[in-house]
Amino acid sequence: LYRNERAKIDFIDCKGLDLLVSNLHRVISSSPSNRRRTIRGGSTTTDVQLAEPLLNVIINVIDNNIPAKHAATQAKGFVRTLKTIVERGLEESSDFGTDTRVIALVWIAISHLAWGSPAVQSSLATRSMIQGLLRDLKHQDEELRYGALTALINLSYECHKVQELAHELALVQTILTELQKNKMSNKVACAAVFSLGNLLQNNTAGTRDFLSAGGAEIMLSQVNDCEDDELSKRIFSFLLG
Repeated sequence: LYRNERAKIDFIDCKGLDLLVSNLHRVISSSPSNRRRTIRGGSTTTDVQLAEPLLNVIINVIDNNIPAKHAATQAKGFVRTLKTIVERGLEESSDFGTDTRVIALVWIAISHLAWGSPAVQSSLATRSMIQGLLRDLKHQDEELRYGALTALINLSYECHKVQELAHELALVQTILTELQKNKMSNKVACAAVFSLGNLLQNNTAGTRDFLSAGGAEIMLSQVNDCEDDELSKRIFSFLLG
């Protein structure tokens, strides 16, 4: 299915996407007593581990394919299921709160769905979602942070609801704090700067948050003399934009 547009359409026509979504919903809805399953060879797996391959296939189907993305959005309960995984991740006792790979994949799926879709942006623009973003931006796992920032880039683009929640929950200040720690990879830091650009676009309150937190100074502190440094290029583009 990866980058095979014909295969993606055939897969959707055969209700393959609906089957994936229903299985993902079943996995996250299972009771604790059903969370361990015996698989071929006698080994065991958990429902959380089963969520990972399901999400991987779903992401491959919807990647850069508008009909597939629309089909996923319309699939019964899919957006709600993604929100549920993020919200469960906020619970310390939840299995989903300890599996960073699953949460990272959920953020990537959300990023694909939110791109160019105000309806999806609006449905996902909730306090619990932004709280989930805040939690994962502070995590040490680089893929989890990158996934969260990728979702934020597309959730926040021209979405005033996300911008308002970001202001209420100090999301801009949190991103700047994490940048200032200099513990992000170049890829993650570039995504952080990109997300700030979308959060501050036509957003007076967000711009005030940025300036009062010393955002310009923090950004400039990340610039280096390397001509091909992507982060430096991203920062200059942000500041000049």
